Amino acid sequence: ALSGLSPNTTYRFGGFAKVGAQGQSVSIGVKNYGGPAVGTAIISTEYTHGAVTFTTGVTDSTATIYFYKAGNGTAWGDDFYVEAL
Repeated sequence: ALSGLSPNTTYRFGGFAKVGAQGQSVSIGVKNYGGPAVGTAIISTEYTHGAVTFTTGVTDSTATIYFYKAGNGTAWGDDFYVEAL
């Protein structure tokens, strides 16, 4: 879990990712921050930037960030960041 966030504040979580073969995908996203889960899929075999924006709830100061590869295959991630907007 990511802690130390300010309540009712908009953030961006992003990074670079790639998959090992065409037809696969990897997701990066955020959940458990006081709103619905948000995510984006990366389907490239070359490092590609992906990012999601989320706003913490009025009493939420934590979030769960994820990098998730379903099924078989390999995925890589790098240079992840969280920034206030």
